[in-house]
Amino acid sequence: MLYRVTCIFLFLFIIPLSYGNNLLNLQQEFASKVEYELKKHSIPGAAYTIVKNNKIIAVKTFGHLDTTRSKQVDKESVFRLASVSKTFAATIAIMLAQENQLNLSDPVTKYVPHFSLAKDGAAEKIQLKHILSHSSGLMPNAYDNLLHENWSMDKIIRRFSHVDPICEPEQCYGYQNIAYAFLQPAIESIQKKTYAALLQDRVFTPLHMNNASVGIKVFLDKENTAKPHVLRKKISTGTVNAQGEEVKQYIWRKVKVSADYYKVEPLSLIHI
Repeated sequence: MLYRVTCIFLFLFIIPLSYGNNLLNLQQEFASKVEYELKKHSIPGAAYTIVKNNKIIAVKTFGHLDTTRSKQVDKESVFRLASVSKTFAATIAIMLAQENQLNLSDPVTKYVPHFSLAKDGAAEKIQLKHILSHSSGLMPNAYDNLLHENWSMDKIIRRFSHVDPICEPEQCYGYQNIAYAFLQPAIESIQKKTYAALLQDRVFTPLHMNNASVGIKVFLDKENTAKPHVLRKKISTGTVNAQGEEVKQYIWRKVKVSADYYKVEPLSLIHI
């Protein structure tokens, strides 16, 4: 559900902001478009915030936390950010680089010494900046499947010794999750705080993000959380809407929160 909602929101956000001169009309039009898409896809609930010049100018909530419709989404509801969490890891890394605490040209093997690849010397060529830009030369989503199979991060990292890169660093794009986690030991090795504590002190607290946190525990302990869903099926209704589009019924099923990606803190941010 998160992927679908994120794509919808990104699409909607670009269009109104490109020509909207009147702030009130922009907010009303954007809210109307979001509400239309949520209804069209039978998505249980959502929320958005619009920020302009470092000020929140709009907050809007829709629907419910899950398909049971027992509790509505409100301004305090917590949503999981999934891979958008990478932007927070990147922010911390860039902050430390600008302060000359972290060198983004360092090889990842400096901080993850047990990381190696099948091709001799290939691992040493991958630098922190390549991890940040997904240009490490590794196959896309390398070993993501092993997180789902309950492998430890240490065991997964050692498994890379069986992998050949598909290109030289900076020569191709390959989206990563496991490899992105290499940023955490780099960040933690050059200052005394944990990654989570640093994120709290440098980002959450200054921005008054009082309900933001890292890890699965807070999400499980809180009740006001948007639950994960998977799309079971789409059913054709045999009708069309006013825009001439075929109307489909989307059937969502609530699922349990998986702890897989919460093993990797740069991927496990929770935020409202």
